[in-house]
Amino acid sequence: MTRFLRLRDRFKTGSSKPTIPQMLLSLLCMAVNGAIGVPQLFTMHRAFNTAIVLHTDIRFWAWDFIEMVSAIILCIAWLAMVYILQHVYEKEFTRGWIPKTFIIFTCIQLLAYGLVYLYIS
Repeated sequence: MTRFLRLRDRFKTGSSKPTIPQMLLSLLCMAVNGAIGVPQLFTMHRAFNTAIVLHTDIRFWAWDFIEMVSAIILCIAWLAMVYILQHVYEKEFTRGWIPKTFIIFTCIQLLAYGLVYLYIS
């Protein structure tokens, strides 16, 4: 138990600037969430296209434009999510809440991925 407490104290600092191990762990957490977001991005794009085809009457010439714009918007949203997660993980190290925050964000991502996948199935 004391070994765990020493490890926790090494990552928990009172300063507002994160240390190198904190930065590396926050980058690792961000990379995991970003990797989960890539298949989620493709699934959401497919779900968006399926919803458009099922619920609207689109002319053929407009379909390519709508598909490209939706892909660009989803990619920008994914990039913003990764950037915000990196910032949140860096800030959470000062509080020592990184495992809780990582689990919460990962569960939210997996739940959203599952709901979108169920919609297109």
